[in-house]
Amino acid sequence: MKLKKSRSKPTTGDLYLKGSAVYKLMVYNETDDMVLLGTTNEKVLTFGNIRRIELREKGFHLCPLDLREPALQVFELDKEYTPSSLKKLEKHVNQHLGLYNKLSLPSLMADIIDNPTRKYIPPKEQADQYPQLKDQAFDVLVPFYCLFKEDYKHRYRIHRMKAGVEGVGEDYEAAISYTRWPIIFVPPTRFLK
Repeated sequence: MKLKKSRSKPTTGDLYLKGSAVYKLMVYNETDDMVLLGTTNEKVLTFGNIRRIELREKGFHLCPLDLREPALQVFELDKEYTPSSLKKLEKHVNQHLGLYNKLSLPSLMADIIDNPTRKYIPPKEQADQYPQLKDQAFDVLVPFYCLFKEDYKHRYRIHRMKAGVEGVGEDYEAAISYTRWPIIFVPPTRFLK
């Protein structure tokens, strides 16, 4: 007898990570398997429909429970982390620091390490739709980056070209053989004391 594999259904309020942005699942329509995602830190107040089965291939990853609190703070456009969020980010770094170093992520992710926040200025189309956003600018927290294998490969190539090094190193071989992608990179220097 073949067991039927159950498929997990998303629930309203689930958080998804994509790069350094956080998305919240607003609605899941089981009939056509579509999800409605909202974000405040890629395109402020803009929502997007996407098929649930396409989430991963389009670079969305369900937020791990241990990072849900800091992810919510990004989504809510908070100005600083709560002490509880800081502890969770520090714990995540401690658990994954060996992997980060093995894959040379601190050097590959310098843009994330150097920028604890990023500026978001709503585009004209958005400001036309939401007049309260006109001439506004937002500082968005960047506590982590959701790194998929393809993104790693691209960053690795760029980093090696800038350094004038050809070929690949042991870190690249380790990364390619690593099977638990994506990696949630939390900048160690920002959260470890």
